[in-house]
Amino acid sequence: MVQEVVSNQPRLTRAGGMEIALLRALRRTADAKQRLLVWRRQDPASSFLAYEAMRLGDNDPDLLAHLAADPERIVEIASDYMRLGLYDDALDALGRQYPSGSSVVSEPGTARPDSYPLIAYYRGFCRFALGRDGRADFDAASRMRLTYVFPNRADSFAVLRHAIETNPHDASAHFLLGSLYLSGGETVPALREWQKANEINPSIPTLHRNMGYAVLLSGDSPRRAIELFREGMKYDPHNVDLYLGLEQAMQKADLPVSDRIGALQSFPEMQSAPAVLIFRLVRLMGEAGEFDPAEKLLENRFFPREEGGTNVREVYIQLKLNQARSAAAQKQCASALEILQHLTDTVATLPFTTKGLEQFANSNSAEQAIQAIRSMCR
Repeated sequence: MVQEVVSNQPRLTRAGGMEIALLRALRRTADAKQRLLVWRRQDPASSFLAYEAMRLGDNDPDLLAHLAADPERIVEIASDYMRLGLYDDALDALGRQYPSGSSVVSEPGTARPDSYPLIAYYRGFCRFALGRDGRADFDAASRMRLTYVFPNRADSFAVLRHAIETNPHDASAHFLLGSLYLSGGETVPALREWQKANEINPSIPTLHRNMGYAVLLSGDSPRRAIELFREGMKYDPHNVDLYLGLEQAMQKADLPVSDRIGALQSFPEMQSAPAVLIFRLVRLMGEAGEFDPAEKLLENRFFPREEGGTNVREVYIQLKLNQARSAAAQKQCASALEILQHLTDTVATLPFTTKGLEQFANSNSAEQAIQAIRSMCR
């Protein structure tokens, strides 16, 4: 069947990998090696084809280090084998000792394969599929960190559900299953699984953050989201998303701006708070007329530039325009016009004001605001 497909669609390299794996499983090694040469010319960067080449005797000293750099590459290879019913081959990939050290170039925070829970869950599932006992793998997975683990494959449903059937009190499996549901936009079953995880182990990082935002996006009561965000702060107090989510939920609940400001100010170690929280707090304080305290929040801080992110200069210009507008509305036109006159001046305690303010002071929205303020003072 696979050969019939690839004969009509010779660029389907995923099917080509299936062809090679099946030929090798049938011990038609010579045929597998011959077809491997064809498919690797089509897709020389394929990890699956490189892994099959290793299984067929090819010596690639860099392959295992490449796979170890991102455990999802290993899960992807195992998934392809599992779709073909080649569970022994999947176990081969999932159970290897992968290298560590300088040869493995990973993103910061990436878990090693031997501490990545999805690898252990998949390994246990494969053992059960082969009639063996995979509970030790499931137990090991349940104790591993869940940071930067985002299940997204359809076959992960069967894996995680089997883990839960084996141990209904596996909070990690419930948490990951909830994340898997949410990756497909299924909020209700996601919340159901996360609630079970919360009952078993409420200290899972990001659990309450995920639940709170899911409630907000589902259109449920913002009061429920407020409860979840506040509960999460007991277990994950430095997660900035909890504070931003709490403020957003309080806004939807029509709570006063002063209460929303207090929610953001409750972040521990405000001096080292992330820029996204500072920017939101400055804007809210500007709405509340607390202009000087808001500007003080920007003093002597470093604000990293992020692609597609907010520029501190834009936040500052908006704050000063709001201050000028407030003064004009109170008939304090001298103060309002003075703010406009010195809008792009350098401020010693605000290092970012030394350059780049003109871009935001001359934007269309800023010019409209300036004209409106001047009109109020005529």
